[in-house]
Amino acid sequence: MSATAEGAGDSTISAGLLADFLSEWADATQVTERLLIELEGAPSSIEHLHGLFRAVHSMKSNLKMLHLDAAARLLHAIEDVLHAMREGRMAFEPTFGDLVLLSVERVRICFTRHRGDEAHATSVLGPVERLVARMADEPQRRSVLVNHALTLLDPWYAPRTSESQSSPELDLSHFRALAQVSERRAGLEEGSTLRMEQIAAEVNLRAGLPIPPIQLSAAVLLHDFGMSLLPLELLKSAAPLSSAHVALLQAHPARSAALLDHRPEWAAVRQIILQHHERHDGSGYPAAVPGDAIHPGARLLAMVDTFEAITQDRSHKSQRRPVLRALTEINAGAGSQFDPQWVRVFNDWARQRYLGGARA
Repeated sequence: MSATAEGAGDSTISAGLLADFLSEWADATQVTERLLIELEGAPSSIEHLHGLFRAVHSMKSNLKMLHLDAAARLLHAIEDVLHAMREGRMAFEPTFGDLVLLSVERVRICFTRHRGDEAHATSVLGPVERLVARMADEPQRRSVLVNHALTLLDPWYAPRTSESQSSPELDLSHFRALAQVSERRAGLEEGSTLRMEQIAAEVNLRAGLPIPPIQLSAAVLLHDFGMSLLPLELLKSAAPLSSAHVALLQAHPARSAALLDHRPEWAAVRQIILQHHERHDGSGYPAAVPGDAIHPGARLLAMVDTFEAITQDRSHKSQRRPVLRALTEINAGAGSQFDPQWVRVFNDWARQRYLGGARA
């Protein structure tokens, strides 16, 4: 595909150029899918690895000619991992094949739905690219990095495992189903919990992954399950709450955490859920735990919960206004409601994600 002035340097792509791009992309995708199928049967095949490298390189070259830099960086990072596999420094695994396919599909979606909007592509693909870029340098963490990248690309992705085997990934699939049921019962907007899971994952990544990603996802998915157990008349009431009703509402973290009472492998998640309404100054509930005694995951979840509640307020038509309002409220709570260190990380993430890098 040849670059033209029509596509170079513009923030969007013309309809004709987009059609050409997608036609070549579809052909390259078919080649990629075929090679990945063959690699599952012969994971050490140098011939297939070379072919896959060339297919990814060709797609990257087309992206670069159109100045679609965020997507090109992601494919370049994948290319680096494939190069390590060709040299025998890393082994091909089926989950990495899933990552390649999901990345290719996510790039296609970026440019069919958003017409080459580089800011959007950077926000969606940038966190994945940074994870993939670490794989060759951190081989001992490759499985964690691959699974986290897959979750960013598709929160519904369930890593491959035996159906008869209990695993954290299978539990997460179950937790996501519970979250959907909980949202409907509590009258929340569909997809709210998955948005929170995505935001929490991105902020955690920005902080250097201090919280194990699977634990954080589980906590986000289950944190408000206890709300769905409350009486419907209480959930739907617009009247001032009585002290008895306040007590019922404040019991929801304990009700949610109780889901994991007999699952010791999720003990840290149980603590995050139980503490996500605690406050940095020790005035929260249910146990008035202060500062560093609050699990880091609970400190992060408290901000994500607030951010989601404000930004999904449909009383404002624009997106930017509720984002700024949410950041204002979160920053006003630094040191009292929220951990100041996490607030700084959250500000950095929000500036990059929503405000184009400008200071909030």
